[in-house]
Amino acid sequence: MEEIIFRISMNIVIGGCFGRAAVATALGVRTFANRRRFITLRMGWVERIVTPEPLLLGGVTWILLREIDWEDAGRAEVAAAVVGAALVLGGLALVLWAWLSWRGLFFGHGLVSGQQLVTTGAYGFVRHPAYACAVLMWVGLGFGSLNAIALLLAVVYVIPAYVLYVRSEEEMMVEAFEEEYTRYRKAVPMIVPRLRARRAVQPDAEGSPRR
Repeated sequence: MEEIIFRISMNIVIGGCFGRAAVATALGVRTFANRRRFITLRMGWVERIVTPEPLLLGGVTWILLREIDWEDAGRAEVAAAVVGAALVLGGLALVLWAWLSWRGLFFGHGLVSGQQLVTTGAYGFVRHPAYACAVLMWVGLGFGSLNAIALLLAVVYVIPAYVLYVRSEEEMMVEAFEEEYTRYRKAVPMIVPRLRARRAVQPDAEGSPRR
């Protein structure tokens, strides 16, 4: 039974990380191919640091896949795999919710003509659900495989890089949406969600909520 649980859990971890790496890379390619549609598209040093992260996730996942001992997992390995799978599933659920909340999801920092601030759905739960997904994936991969290198990459590269990435994006968002984004930022947490966020939107002149 423990072997079955281990196999299922590690398949979720490996499959989820491969899936996220593939989708994020595809979004990056599509964003670059359609860059002319953006009125603003940032590509500073912060964005350049984060850009290879999905490819790195895929590469590290591939290496760990080749090192997994599928036949001889002890209780500690099984427990770690279950926790890792839960983190990866949480990340996948969060990014799927983000896409359902805003179908215009893309990779990078940009604004298209007529873009509005989305504060509902996943974006009413946490300001950057896609970036929270990236962190959950790396921690889930490292913990699920009990691999110190993957966990170290999460701590020294992924988390600091995405904190800088968020700050760069939010500078752009404040410039674009001004007080509306300032209110939103005060009401909704950045990456680590509260169980219940304060209401982020304010009624407009006609009394209807703004997005």
